[in-house]
Amino acid sequence: MVYTEKAVTFECESDVLFGILTVPSAPVSTAVLVIVGGPQYRVGSHRQFVQLARSLATSGFSVLRFDVRGMGDSEGVKKDFEHVSNDIKAAKEYLSQTSTKIKSIVLWGLCDGASAALLYHHHYKDPQVKGLCLLNPWIRSEKSFALNTVKYYYLNRLLQAEFWKKLFNGSVSWITIIEFLKKLTLIANSKLIDFLKKISIYRKNKYGKTYQDFMDEAWVSFEGKILIFLSQKDFIAKEFRDHLVSTYAWPIKNSDKYSLFEVAGADHTLTQASARHFVEQKTIHWINSFQ
Repeated sequence: MVYTEKAVTFECESDVLFGILTVPSAPVSTAVLVIVGGPQYRVGSHRQFVQLARSLATSGFSVLRFDVRGMGDSEGVKKDFEHVSNDIKAAKEYLSQTSTKIKSIVLWGLCDGASAALLYHHHYKDPQVKGLCLLNPWIRSEKSFALNTVKYYYLNRLLQAEFWKKLFNGSVSWITIIEFLKKLTLIANSKLIDFLKKISIYRKNKYGKTYQDFMDEAWVSFEGKILIFLSQKDFIAKEFRDHLVSTYAWPIKNSDKYSLFEVAGADHTLTQASARHFVEQKTIHWINSFQ
């Protein structure tokens, strides 16, 4: 299907935001809003979001990829992913008004853009949003970073004969050893704190809620469909996968509203063409299954 692309602007709290709207010749009733992650703008690493938008448009989906405030060509003060729900809302409302055929919206996010999509639902419970597509969601805390560094780096090092050779001949620096011990201490302390939180009936009032708590709540309360992609070679994806195992709030196996795929051989932003194509085709099939 052929498509057209044009630059568009819209307002968010008096700031002008900039985006690119990709429109197929025969749009279907579901449109896709791309939420970029990290210090990126609407193009994405290696033109990732350009290619995604065009692939989706060839299957009939109108797509808007945009710059949040303070990024790319958009006005305003830059905010972190925890505070862009109003930007997402402004973009979603603009997208939904571009065609009378559009009835529902899918939010498609990478990294902390995926996390921002969940936080948007937490803030607005928007009934027009029928799907969340999340690639390598950001769930990091100091504890999770330490745990995964130990699990995926230091433990691998301990299994290597070369490491022990360097240790016994004095080639391993004391700084490396001290950092390893610091992370083990942090993990132990964090697990103790988690245990104390769980046995306290005042857990939420006493300790407050984190953005991870809000993401967990959004995951459970969202009534639409959720699609997750986790890159096999991505450290952030490994952290998120461990979060799925460790928290009560992500019951993937207990509901048909969740779909999860591991992208074999993929890195964080899908630099491999085969990984990018896999995610694009799975996204298209997934949206078509419920629109």
